[in-house]
Amino acid sequence: MSTRRSNARVDRKKERVFVEADILIVDDDTYICKLLSNFLKKHDFDTETAYTGSSAIDKIRNEQFHLVLSDYRLPDRDGFEILNAANERDPVLPVIIMTAYEELATAVR
Repeated sequence: MSTRRSNARVDRKKERVFVEADILIVDDDTYICKLLSNFLKKHDFDTETAYTGSSAIDKIRNEQFHLVLSDYRLPDRDGFEILNAANERDPVLPVIIMTAYEELATAVR
């Protein structure tokens, strides 16, 4: 199991605290993964990407993340399976499930 660093650093000129966080981005759309990853990297976050639910679950089980951003609809899994895997690994690991579909029942779930 690999571990990652998570250290806070302070910009003394602006007195802002920066926290290094590792974020897993899960989406079968490679463009969305790259878009989110590039945006987050510009804001000093470390990112990993997974294009399938199975690879995301493997990464969650074997690596440490501070946040998971996951599409709801994946070819082999759904976002709730990613959420369950994350909760098994770390019950306080935040998971944000995203979708482009308008499904009220899914959003309420």
